[in-house]
Amino acid sequence: MKKRKLTFILPLMAAMLFTGCGDKEEEAEVLNKPRIREEQETSTPTPEEISEPEPTIEPAWDGPGSEKEYDDAIYEPVLDCYYDMIMNGYDFDKDYDYMSTGLMEELMYSKDLMTDSCGYIIEDISGDGIPELIIGRNEPADYESPDEVSTVYAVYTVKNMEPVMTFEGMTRSSFRWLGNGKFYYFGSGGAMFTLFGECHLSYDGTENEWDDFYFTDEKQGGELGFYHNTTGVAIADQAEELNIPEADFWNLMNGHKFVLLDWDLFRDYKGGSVQSTEPAVTAVWADDVVDNSTDYISYEPDNIDQYTTHILFSVDKTVKNFRIVELFMKDVDENGHVEFLYEEKFKLDELTPDKPLCAGMNFPGDTPHNGYVISDDNGRDRLFIIDVSGRDGSLLNYEYE
Repeated sequence: MKKRKLTFILPLMAAMLFTGCGDKEEEAEVLNKPRIREEQETSTPTPEEISEPEPTIEPAWDGPGSEKEYDDAIYEPVLDCYYDMIMNGYDFDKDYDYMSTGLMEELMYSKDLMTDSCGYIIEDISGDGIPELIIGRNEPADYESPDEVSTVYAVYTVKNMEPVMTFEGMTRSSFRWLGNGKFYYFGSGGAMFTLFGECHLSYDGTENEWDDFYFTDEKQGGELGFYHNTTGVAIADQAEELNIPEADFWNLMNGHKFVLLDWDLFRDYKGGSVQSTEPAVTAVWADDVVDNSTDYISYEPDNIDQYTTHILFSVDKTVKNFRIVELFMKDVDENGHVEFLYEEKFKLDELTPDKPLCAGMNFPGDTPHNGYVISDDNGRDRLFIIDVSGRDGSLLNYEYE
């Protein structure tokens, strides 16, 4: 696969890729029962008709419990790629054989958040006996909602004994799990162009088929038009215009019930050949985990005030020469890469699993101000940045390169 750059795909183009065919009765039959080959009439052959038997052609998949259970193994190259991106960060200079634009976008915002929540499920959801690979995570339905949804970044199936992507989601063209083999789709291309609907996989899992697809478009004179079809093509001439009040249309968009998936997290993935280069240092908000019974090492900055917050640093194996540092911006190149200098503020010869460090930190402005340095097994110093996500307020912990 060619190297993927950070691009933003117009939702219209993405939506037009997801087309389907067939009426709803045929689709329902595919979703609700397996295809059964009709029995053919047979007769007793004459001796002249008896010849060498035809060679047996084995099916690509014999179903769960068969000798051809290769579900995890055949998806291992895909899982290796995603594990690499999630645990080590997305590398624009690296060729990934498999990747999702939506996951890449999320990794730009918060790698630690994805490490803690992104996972996968291998399960047959199309009904053909071949398990699909679903990659995604559970997240809040929106910024103000306490409810969660299962966002799907990509779905893969098997074709010609190779994993192939069926569809992918991205920030402005996303998918959520509805349960019962169905996905909810939402896309946006500005104030006048919104898309949403329900879809499912084709029987062989290689295509996306639409049960309902709704979209808006600007009509002559600037009026907003509402449209529906079952092809997934966001073209007004290829859809039925809906003569309904605007509020009813938005109620259709907001009236879906979602089901949560139980993901196998990538941080627990053990089957691949890719190893994480992530250090054994975890950083979390101390208020969530520290109480009077917690045994920890304490550090407070010189300029502590009412805005100082506390971070708990813990390790699963001993880390040598752990240093809290203050960052200073030295230069910014033409590509926006910031060069930092740092000043050591606190040092531990060793940070051990039995005693975490609770460190006070201040976060002035938008430029990273805090970090830590460790020495790896080769004696090389590695600088990590601690910052707060401007998107959702989560704590960021990533290596400076």
